[in-house]
Amino acid sequence: MKSSLCMVLAGLLLFVLLGPCLTVRAEEEGTKIMGEAEADAEQLRNLLLQMNPGATEEILELPAIYLEEGTVEGVRGDIAFAQACLETGWFIFPGTTAVTFDQYNFCGMGVTSNGMKGNSFASAREGVRAQIQHLKAYASTDDLVNECVDPRFDFVHRGCAPYVEWLGIQENPEGYGWAAGVNYGAHILDILDRMKETVPAVQEEMTEAAEADPQDSSLLDTILHYGGLLLDVIF
Repeated sequence: MKSSLCMVLAGLLLFVLLGPCLTVRAEEEGTKIMGEAEADAEQLRNLLLQMNPGATEEILELPAIYLEEGTVEGVRGDIAFAQACLETGWFIFPGTTAVTFDQYNFCGMGVTSNGMKGNSFASAREGVRAQIQHLKAYASTDDLVNECVDPRFDFVHRGCAPYVEWLGIQENPEGYGWAAGVNYGAHILDILDRMKETVPAVQEEMTEAAEADPQDSSLLDTILHYGGLLLDVIF
């Protein structure tokens, strides 16, 4: 009896110790497409302007739309926007892209071979919604919240690419995927990382103001110093 009890206790102890490691390992399998965005609209716009200074006001409204539509369907809107930046050449639509802005097709949907123009949508929001829904088709088996506007939704093997890394056919263990290009998902993640690292404009202005006025910077340091002392006393 004692031996069995010891084994149970040892097993529980091992589970407690290794549980966090197993969780981390599962999370490290890939970057989930479903979930909450980690970059905000301002970060998305800031990087877009860095790469495309001539972006029109209509284009600069897209980050907010991507986050809104993504939230509705449970898809990370920042990932979808990063994909759109890759597919449209930062919304410059160079000659290498198969679509044009007036199609409101920001992800190359329907472009299954060279020379194809792809699908067109009635508005920018409808085009974004179609892309979000298409990503959800790949990443999840859950029902759509909004009415389906994705003309290719039923062509997807549902849930075959829950991770961004698996959106590339060559990297997908099941051989499915959004695009055939090598490391397609990795290119999207590279853009996403740059977005997340972009400093919001407000923070940039505060930094510039502090550098311009050493007295203000000194005051801020003083406040932080005494704030730290107060926390030490409390805790």
